[in-house]
Amino acid sequence: MMNKWIVIALSVVLISATLYSCEKDNYSSPRVMNILYMPHAECYPVDLGLPSGLKWAAGNIGAESPWSSGLYFAWGETKGYSEGQVVSGVKKCHVKTYKIDSLLCTLSSDVDAARINLGEKWRMPTQKDFEELLENTTWEWVKTDTKQGGIYGWLVTSKKNINYIFFPAAGYCVDKFCFNTGISGFYWFPNGKDPGYARSMYMNSDGMFLSYDNKCYGFNIRGVCK
Repeated sequence: MMNKWIVIALSVVLISATLYSCEKDNYSSPRVMNILYMPHAECYPVDLGLPSGLKWAAGNIGAESPWSSGLYFAWGETKGYSEGQVVSGVKKCHVKTYKIDSLLCTLSSDVDAARINLGEKWRMPTQKDFEELLENTTWEWVKTDTKQGGIYGWLVTSKKNINYIFFPAAGYCVDKFCFNTGISGFYWFPNGKDPGYARSMYMNSDGMFLSYDNKCYGFNIRGVCK
C-alpha cells in the first residue's frame, strides 16, 4: 500500500477535500470477508500496534457489531440517532434545527460524543490520529459476507500484528434522508473550521478524503482510547 496526497474538488456534500489514496486492484470485485464479531463493538478497543499506543474501537458509536452503521451525529452533539430515527423525522439533520453554539470551533471534553457515550477514557479521533492510522496500517476495500449483510467498507489491518478494524460505508444523513449507504462513510473530527463547518474524514472505494462539511449533517463517530 502507498499513501499519497492529491488535492481534489468534490461537489454536493464536500466543501473541500484532500485525498489519501490507496493502491488497490479490487474496485470492481472486492474481496468478501467474514469480519470477526466483537461484542459491544463501539467500546471494544483494538490494539493495532500504533506508535502512540492509541487503540481504536472495533465499531462506530452505537454499533453492536463492527459492520453495523451505528448512530449518526451532528457535529458537537452528544446524542446520536439511528437511520430509522432520521428517516422517520425523530431527528432532522438540518441547519434550522442545529442548536450547537455557532462559534464553537474545537470540541471540549464535555461535548466529545465518544467520551460522553463510551466513558472517560474514550475520545473522538483527531486528524493526526487518522494520519497515524493510515501510516501504520494497510487498507483494503472489502465486502462482508451475506450473513453479515454484504456491507462494503474498509478493512484496516495493522502492519505490526494481525489485528484489524472495519469502517463500514454507512453513508450520511441530511435533513430527514440518509444517502450513500454502501458507497461511502463520513467520520467527524473534533475540530471546526468556522461557525458553519467542521473537519471530517470521508471514505469511499477510491480512498480517504479530508473534508470540511456542514456541522448539521449526520456523520458517524469512531472512538479511540489509550
